Amino acid sequence: MPIFHLEVKTLRCPTLWQLISKFYYSTSIKDTHPIYLLPETDPTMIPFLSDFHIVPDIREFRIPSLKSGGKKRRPELVGDIHAVYTLQEAARINSHQSYIQESITKKLLGFLDNLKTPSPKLILDIGCGTGLSTMSAAENGHQVVGIDINMPMVLVANSKSSSSCDYFITDCRLPIPIRHGIFDGVVSVSFLHWLTKSDDSFRTLRTFFSSVSNCLKPSGCFIAQFYPKDPEEVIQIVNAASDIFVGVLLACRPCVERGLKLFLVLLKPNKKKFTN
Repeated sequence: MPIFHLEVKTLRCPTLWQLISKFYYSTSIKDTHPIYLLPETDPTMIPFLSDFHIVPDIREFRIPSLKSGGKKRRPELVGDIHAVYTLQEAARINSHQSYIQESITKKLLGFLDNLKTPSPKLILDIGCGTGLSTMSAAENGHQVVGIDINMPMVLVANSKSSSSCDYFITDCRLPIPIRHGIFDGVVSVSFLHWLTKSDDSFRTLRTFFSSVSNCLKPSGCFIAQFYPKDPEEVIQIVNAASDIFVGVLLACRPCVERGLKLFLVLLKPNKKKFTN
């Protein structure tokens, strides 16, 4: 009993040290931006590495949003993508999510420019949806091709006239039907986690990353933001990417008032990687 009362008293009357510790946690530890280097990645290839806290083991990569089970409202867990994203839903998303989508896309392009000399590029936007990320990239001076499996999404995207954007309906679970080695960069916003729905999700991911690599020029890179439902899904995605690419997994805040977002920044290695 005395111990119990002591704990209650401590909670009600925190010491100065406890207040300092709480403040330090809220301003420093909680907001630490972790980064994990994929196997065989040369740290000198990542110019922004010093802006992050390096996590040596992918199993220790933790951010608050990676709680078991993830968010309750996850479209990829509700049903088939064609049933979830009707024309009406596509129009709603297009009008309500522009700020977040644009902020994330700007962060993607920022990573791209940090890795390469900033200049107009030919970019492939995978899982382009209603074209919010595609248009954002075009407004930054890039020529962009957007692909998505969902016809209502692509119809909404096509309704926005832009000479810098082209859209196609493509199932990205299969090899992407695009000529090899033509894109300077590939970007993807809120798409990768959809690939984990299949019965053989690791094979699907592996096929996807290999297809992305084929689309890229030798000096090209792939940058993706995604919403995994739990740490195990992060590990699965990173392991599949590691078979094909080098690079980093990182967490940062594209929107100051929003939580940490996960990004993969992937580069084609000097020599081809292959794991049976």
